[in-house]
Amino acid sequence: MPNESHHSQTHLLHTPRFKKLPGLMGLYLNASLRTFSISLTGIFIPIYIYQQTQDLSATLLFFLLWQFTRIVTIIPISALISRIGPDISNLLSGLCRASYLFLLILAPKYPVLLFPSAILGAITVPLYWLPYHLAFSRQSNKNKVGKQIGNISFLQRTASALAPFAGGLITALFGFNAIYTIAIIILFLSSVPILFDEYDQKDPWPGLQKIIRGQKDGGLSKYTKAFFGNGMEAGFYGFIWPVFLYVFVKDLKIIGLISTVSLIATLFAVKYAGSIAQKKTKKMIKLGTISMSSNLILRTFLLSPPFLFLGDVLYQLSSVFVWIPFNSYVYSSPKKNTYVYFIDREISMVSGKFLGILIAFAFVKLGISLPFLSLLGVFGLFLVYSWSRSNLDDS
Repeated sequence: MPNESHHSQTHLLHTPRFKKLPGLMGLYLNASLRTFSISLTGIFIPIYIYQQTQDLSATLLFFLLWQFTRIVTIIPISALISRIGPDISNLLSGLCRASYLFLLILAPKYPVLLFPSAILGAITVPLYWLPYHLAFSRQSNKNKVGKQIGNISFLQRTASALAPFAGGLITALFGFNAIYTIAIIILFLSSVPILFDEYDQKDPWPGLQKIIRGQKDGGLSKYTKAFFGNGMEAGFYGFIWPVFLYVFVKDLKIIGLISTVSLIATLFAVKYAGSIAQKKTKKMIKLGTISMSSNLILRTFLLSPPFLFLGDVLYQLSSVFVWIPFNSYVYSSPKKNTYVYFIDREISMVSGKFLGILIAFAFVKLGISLPFLSLLGVFGLFLVYSWSRSNLDDS
């Protein structure tokens, strides 16, 4: 029979218990730090690839490989996440992204490393975002999800507001290697809060049949058009717009400043949009997509740096009134199988990005001018607008 001394010794051998971060706090901290890390380099990576290849079509090929890798790996990666859980998945995502940045550092000496870097960069995305969406969907308050999305969006935008300008300044003074190194350090720091939050749920692997069926049932199919359009717009803004800026502005410090001012301008709009997102969903998406599309069409013809500066500020402001109500609706909608739902969401969005970049690649090969590639973003936004008219109640 164990005695008092035995209990005392056993107690000393116990691993110390740390107080868990409540609710969404761990997710908020993780997302903010990770966003800052990615924002330091985000807008500059397409520019960096363009500088290395000196060819727009080769730059687009890099991101085509990126999106193709995401499409073919989403199923096996989602199966892996169901085995290792969200915390380990987050750490693995950080390791892959750090390796991706490290290969980019070596790319000027060894250009062939651009290809494996694209593959590693692609793998990091579902490893992080699938657990993120699952955690937010399950831990958020369905009656206050608009405000909660507004809160996390506010934190992310605040964290990343100074990052592009700081990134442009550091890159101009010390080169891309310095900014990649800083981003890697912050990226690893971002994983710490996740290890101390309350969420570490492992989802059983649903099987390929359920995932395929998920693309057809009413739970997801009514969103497919919107997710696909969201992907096309994100493909333009994330991969083509930075090169667009570089070609017409050239100065990395100015490019970083444009992004920083645009993000700062949206901070108060984010809080307001979150407070009304669940009451005015359709109206906000309608007005926001029209404003964003008009902005992109004007960019095709007005290419002076001052307009590009003002245009990006207005575009970011308009985007707040599209993506916050859209994501609020997506997170709060009933789901038969949350895990299948977000796997299928990833497939739809990445397919939109892949097709958008593929069309852009074809346009470049046909000699169509770079500014006209903004029409791809317009088409993506039209799909989101069309979806909102068909599936949302008047509000």
